[in-house]
Amino acid sequence: MTIKIEATERNSILGVKISNEINEDLDFEKLGSLLKNADFIDLSGIETLTSMGIAMWCRYFEKFSNDNPRDDQIKLLDCSFAVIYQLCYIPEFSSNFEIDTFMIPFYCEACGSEFNVVKKKKEIESLDDPYSITNPCEKSKTDSELSGYCSDYFSFLEPEDSIW
Repeated sequence: MTIKIEATERNSILGVKISNEINEDLDFEKLGSLLKNADFIDLSGIETLTSMGIAMWCRYFEKFSNDNPRDDQIKLLDCSFAVIYQLCYIPEFSSNFEIDTFMIPFYCEACGSEFNVVKKKKEIESLDDPYSITNPCEKSKTDSELSGYCSDYFSFLEPEDSIW
């Protein structure tokens, strides 16, 4: 799978989008050079992360943050299910960033469809029980629940309560 890194823009704010996979073939130097003037990384296109890719990411961005001090952290936007799943086990993956938005997978029992909805981290953190969240299905127009394989999905919100 070819890793894509591209400059992008949202509301006149510069960012970087990474697609497909985070693995040992990720061009961290290219990513770093694009991030020097960027305020966010869009991770919506990440389908898989390898253990080597995660380890290299953590090491690279620890050094990058030390070498490129900023007043604010780079935001992670639209983190995919694959990214959130890894954050539940390896909170260090986001330690040099601020998670802004992430995808939440839903399942509609009425029509059987699965879909993702992007939510702000702050919105989910404000809920008494994020696991009770529902979202209307566009097809059936009924409330859909959090997908069944997400029993630990929000554990990344409280890294000290990590599932490890």
